[in-house]
Amino acid sequence: MFGVTAIIVIVVALLFWSGYHASTPTVSGRKVTDSRGHQVVIPDHPQHFADLWYPIDEVMVMLGASDKITVTVGNKPLLPWLFHMAPDLKKAIAIKGLVPNVETLKVTHTDIAITSSNSPATPIVERSGIPVIEAGFTDTASFQKSISLLAEMVNTDDARKAAQDYTNQLQQVVASVRLKTNSLAVTDRPRVLHIQSLSPLQVDGDKSIINEWITVAGGRNAAEAITGNKKIISSEQLAQWNPDIIILGRSCRDLPKKNGSPLSSVWYDLRAVKEGRVYRNPAGAFAWDRYGLEYPLQLQWAAQLFHPALFPSLDIRQETTDFYKRYLHYTPSHEEVEAILAALPPKDA
Repeated sequence: MFGVTAIIVIVVALLFWSGYHASTPTVSGRKVTDSRGHQVVIPDHPQHFADLWYPIDEVMVMLGASDKITVTVGNKPLLPWLFHMAPDLKKAIAIKGLVPNVETLKVTHTDIAITSSNSPATPIVERSGIPVIEAGFTDTASFQKSISLLAEMVNTDDARKAAQDYTNQLQQVVASVRLKTNSLAVTDRPRVLHIQSLSPLQVDGDKSIINEWITVAGGRNAAEAITGNKKIISSEQLAQWNPDIIILGRSCRDLPKKNGSPLSSVWYDLRAVKEGRVYRNPAGAFAWDRYGLEYPLQLQWAAQLFHPALFPSLDIRQETTDFYKRYLHYTPSHEEVEAILAALPPKDA
C-alpha cells in the first residue's frame, strides 16, 4: 500500500497537471492551412475576428463577415471609402500599428486573429493561445489562395460563394486583358513608373503586384531594375529612367513646385510630365494599385490608359459601379464614382 507521503505527492502532481492545462487556452474545432503552410486549429463557427493587416477588412466585407470584426488595424481616416461603404466596421476597436495589446483581443473574445506574412503580431498573439491565421499574398495567385483561405475560415456557404465568384471574375478579367496585350511588341509597351510617395521619392519595382498589373496591362515597369515595394530612389535615378507614363499613388498629393526642391529640378524635364501623361491612381474601398480587391478594376483602368485603341468599349465608370455593388454590397452614386476615380475621399470623410 502507498504511504501517506506517496499519496500526497500523487495528489499534488495531479492538481498541478490539471491546473496547468486549465490555464492554457485550447481551441477545439477544425484545421486550416494558412499561407505559411501551418495547420491552425480554429473554431467551427468563429464569431469574433481581429484583422491585423490592412487589406483584410475589405475581403471580410465581401465575405459577409464585417459584423464579426471586433478588432482592426483599419480606421476611417485611413480607409474612408471602406468605412463609408461598410459602416459595421465602425463598431470594431481600431488599434494603432500591426501589433495589438493581447488583452484587447481577450476582452473582445477574439476567436481568430488574421495577420500578414511574417507579421510581428503573429508570435505575440500565438503565445496568448488565440489562433492566428497568416493570410499574406504578393501576387494574384497567392491573393486568390488567401481569399479562399479566409472564406474557409469564415465557414459559411455565402462566404465560399463570394470567394469563388470573385476569383472567377479576377481570372476572367486577367485573361481578357492578356488576350489583347500579350502580343504587343516591346517597343509598343510604354515605360510606366508607379510612384508611391514624392517625399521621400518611393517607387515600386519588380516582384510586386504593381509590376504584375503594369505588365499584364501592356506596359513595362520603368523601375524593373529594382525589386520590391516603396523603394527610395534619387531624383537622378528618376531622370535617368525618364518614363513615358507616371502613375501617382494616393499619398502623392502635392506635385513638385518649380524651383522648390531637388525633385523639381528634374520633374519638369521628364517625358511623361512634358507630354501630360501623369495620372493619379484611383482609390476606393482600398487603394486600387496595391494589395486589395480592386485589382480587376486597376487592371482594366491601366490597360485602357496605356492602350485606349485596344479597349475602346471599356466603360470604367460602369465597371466601378458594378464592382462595388457586387462585392462590397454598396452601389455608389455617379458623383461617388467620379470621386473614387479621382482618388478623392467620400463627403463624410
